[in-house]
Amino acid sequence: MSKESWLTQQNDGAIGSKRRWPSSIERARISLLQWAEAIVRKKTVSQVRNCKEA
Repeated sequence: MSKESWLTQQNDGAIGSKRRWPSSIERARISLLQWAEAIVRKKTVSQVRNCKEA
């Protein structure tokens, strides 16, 4: 493998990972939002139960 072809491969890999970055960040943000929503839902459900029992 020549030095030039190795360099172009490295550059292609860097560009490819950059292109993948936003989607992985979006996926992480979406999962974080869903996780937070689930926690909020659990809290409100338990609060409603406590109010009914009280």
